[in-house]
Amino acid sequence: MIMYQPMTYDFSNSDDVMIYYYNINTDTFHTKIEWLDQNELIDQIIVDADATAQEIDEIFVAIYPHYNTDLESLLESFEDVA
Repeated sequence: MIMYQPMTYDFSNSDDVMIYYYNINTDTFHTKIEWLDQNELIDQIIVDADATAQEIDEIFVAIYPHYNTDLESLLESFEDVA
């Protein structure tokens, strides 16, 4: 059995940052207190405060590529099989 250890990913280039706490099991964001509790698998992602939504999306895709599923493409692949 492979156990997942919560991770800290630091993509910041400055001291002015935004920190996200992301639960990979539930695909939800959480608070710092929940992250500190460590009763769930919550990763910490640190980005520059001036990062755009698109830049943050790219970071999440880089960290969790297997969670980024394009629903339309997925449905089309099932149509090809049927």
